[in-house]
Amino acid sequence: MKKEYFIGAAAVFLLLGITYAAYSFTAKDQTTPTTSDIVTTHNLKKSDFIYFWGSTCSHCKELNDWIAKNKVNEKLTYKKLEVFYNKKNSNLMQEAAQVCGIPSEQVGVPFIYDNGKCYIGTPDAEAHFTEKLKK
Repeated sequence: MKKEYFIGAAAVFLLLGITYAAYSFTAKDQTTPTTSDIVTTHNLKKSDFIYFWGSTCSHCKELNDWIAKNKVNEKLTYKKLEVFYNKKNSNLMQEAAQVCGIPSEQVGVPFIYDNGKCYIGTPDAEAHFTEKLKK
């Protein structure tokens, strides 16, 4: 009888320990973001001109080809930041979208942030680059 009681008590304590450990691990993951997950607004300046793109984005490749063909890099100064494999760049793009009042679920690449305004998609990006080239 004592042996059965001991086994039952050990099983209860083991189950409680596993439950506590699982809860602690899950709760920590959900409530404690890492520094790279936190979006702050001190990295972005209103005067920034940034082209956000994704390395496997077909629309971005199309825009990159257009940029090369029109020698935009030789005529304009801007930052080109890849967002698919760089969390910091992705956070900065989300920050830019917030400045422009664009919900995060509507943000995609190619994405341009220029002087507090945002342009999403190849047609808008090409039009914006074309306008900048005229100045």
